[in-house]
Amino acid sequence: FGDFSANYMSAFDHILTMFKDLIPRLPATSKLLILGQVIGKHPGVMTDLRNKAQAAGIDDRVLVQSIILNNVDNVLSESLRSALVQLHVGDLRLRLQDDNTERTPGFNPDIALGMSAGCIPVVLGGGPMDPVVDGKNGYIAHSKAELKKLTLAVFAMSDSERIRIQEAVQSSLH
Repeated sequence: FGDFSANYMSAFDHILTMFKDLIPRLPATSKLLILGQVIGKHPGVMTDLRNKAQAAGIDDRVLVQSIILNNVDNVLSESLRSALVQLHVGDLRLRLQDDNTERTPGFNPDIALGMSAGCIPVVLGGGPMDPVVDGKNGYIAHSKAELKKLTLAVFAMSDSERIRIQEAVQSSLH
């Protein structure tokens, strides 16, 4: 979930590339859902993302969906309920030139919303006020490579480990 603006295209490009690389190791039904709000004069970003997914040969596994501002919580909750992992890359667009990320301050309500729907968060960078406690109720990656590794690790979890983390995710918000 994020803003669909031209400023974020490099971050979306990275996520599409990462997902394509992970596909052979993910369950056959896995899909990448990109949710966002069209910001300002950038309505073409959604089309660009769909075209990039098609060019990469993964358009059948990628869904790009716009959210109307006054219905954000309902759409996100509905979409995230069926998701296992919520990737949150924050300001990845600013960090793509450096593979080491730093924790950035600030609580992110998008992460909490995904957690309330039962998603296991995998967050790039995180922050001291984010609801994610690394290894307990989600995972904090400190590089693009670690983001990919942790995402794959969530999919590889045993059912009991996955349930334990999902229970910790939901209880950490209460």
